[in-house]
Amino acid sequence: MRLIHHSQFRDPDGTPAPKKGRARRALGIDWLISLHSEDAAIKILDDNLDDDYTLFCNLTLPHLKHDTDMILIGPKGIWVIEFIYFEGLFKIDGYKLFIYSTREQRFKRCSPNPILQTSGDIEAFRKIIGPHFQQKGVRLPWVIPVVVAVNPKTHIQRTETIGVTLLRGDQLYDYAAHTLKKFDDMLSDEDCETIVNLLQDVAQSVKHAPEQKKLFHYRQKRIRGYSMAQWIVLLSIIGVNIFCFSSLIIAFLYINSPIMRASLDGWLVRLRILLFR
Repeated sequence: MRLIHHSQFRDPDGTPAPKKGRARRALGIDWLISLHSEDAAIKILDDNLDDDYTLFCNLTLPHLKHDTDMILIGPKGIWVIEFIYFEGLFKIDGYKLFIYSTREQRFKRCSPNPILQTSGDIEAFRKIIGPHFQQKGVRLPWVIPVVVAVNPKTHIQRTETIGVTLLRGDQLYDYAAHTLKKFDDMLSDEDCETIVNLLQDVAQSVKHAPEQKKLFHYRQKRIRGYSMAQWIVLLSIIGVNIFCFSSLIIAFLYINSPIMRASLDGWLVRLRILLFR
């Protein structure tokens, strides 16, 4: 399999480039995890596909505000692949992606949405290759959207309507080794090479899209293992206990200590004078 990298944070051979500061700001603190996940997927595809296939990584297509994680081109067809690195409980309805909010006890829209991004990827891609196939008088080939959930802590509920092929990370091998090869041949070697050349031209002319953070845990910030809401409750309980305990001590001293009783009585007299004079 031929591999072509276009990431801002990789060298042409795919090695993570020494731009740690920029990568951390753009992709998040766990930026290396996203690159390693991509590498694992690349290895799976490379082990199961021959040299008739070409894989583009992190290519920015025209008029898109994000890069496309992977575009796979071969005689069996074209695949646009996006990754979900999120952690949590999700629900997919068509091209809509929802995440469950434990704070609000409901599902809410998730952004960025890799499911919806595949739709934009395919539309932009078809505009690039459209003139070539129109000139040949051939229908545009079907572009298959694939979303891979690489985080093992990602749990996704599906509705009856789903707009993409959804895979877990451990299902990618079986898809590449068996499912993908069951498709009928639809592209000639000439078509594949023309598409690759068109994408190479795009890569030279289109500016990199701003990188999006890949890892969104959607968890509250934790201090010593507790969320901010838990700390507020805990400190409130501690404050109430301190107040009650202090009140008990004062009451005990008031009852058993003549000096304390006289002192408190004096303060009460002063307070009454200030309030009612």
